[in-house]
Amino acid sequence: ARALGLEGVVGNLQPGCEADFVVLDPQATPLLARKTSQANSLDELLFALIVLGDDRVVVRCVVSGG
Repeated sequence: ARALGLEGVVGNLQPGCEADFVVLDPQATPLLARKTSQANSLDELLFALIVLGDDRVVVRCVVSGG
């Protein structure tokens, strides 16, 4: 955002800014809950979500901040 001169519009989750993001539930299934609770780093957490996650993990999709 900074490189494009858009840091006041995109690139963060502040009110008034545009954002596309997904809210994920790392405890969506019993197996996923067990694996993510044992994660010792962000890498391990993301790996568990990638490998074990499915559509039940997605809580909400937000497009353009709305």
